[in-house]
Amino acid sequence: MNSLLNRFIQICLLKSGPQDLPTSPFLLALSILAYGLAGLLLSLNQSDLKTAILMVLVDIILLGLLSYLLLTINTKTERYFQTLTALAGSSALLALTAWPLVLWQQQASNNSESSGMLLLVSLLLWGWFFWNLFVFSHIIRQAISTRMPVGVGLAVLYMYISFTISQVLFYPVTP
Repeated sequence: MNSLLNRFIQICLLKSGPQDLPTSPFLLALSILAYGLAGLLLSLNQSDLKTAILMVLVDIILLGLLSYLLLTINTKTERYFQTLTALAGSSALLALTAWPLVLWQQQASNNSESSGMLLLVSLLLWGWFFWNLFVFSHIIRQAISTRMPVGVGLAVLYMYISFTISQVLFYPVTP
């Protein structure tokens, strides 16, 4: 188990790729579970339990569907288990690193005297966001055997689609 955690850390550090993970339905299920729990932990900071669970389920479905679509378009569906395992597992780790920052940001935003602290934590969260983007890009790049700029573009497209669907479903604009 420790070597698997180390493998996910290596993926997050851009030193390994999805091809370095075993093709295992059990590991995929475990990674998706960790991804869901980490997402739930983050979502509960802004939503009630029912909404947070629905948000996480939609996110998991989107991750699975868009990964499969991307691999199908590139005729690399045999890499699905490893790719989705890498995306879910590394995203779970990254979400857990964001959680203290999110709590810190909430605390700083509730304290009117800590604008400097709010700026610092906001910058750290932007740094986290870009690191998450690069890890996602790295995994996609490895999965479809392409160059990093293509991986970044596809990661940005995925994040845009995911954000837009979440906004429409969970934060509709009311006139």
